[in-house]
Amino acid sequence: EGGHRMLANWLAVCGDEHAVARSAGLAPVVTRAT
Repeated sequence: EGGHRMLANWLAVCGDEHAVARSAGLAPVVTRAT
């Protein structure tokens, strides 16, 4: 979740004013190699 928030903060600095709100509650995407 921290990574999503860091990216959202950067996007907000770049002008995406809704990025932080959209990042709230996102979970890491993790898959298992088979």
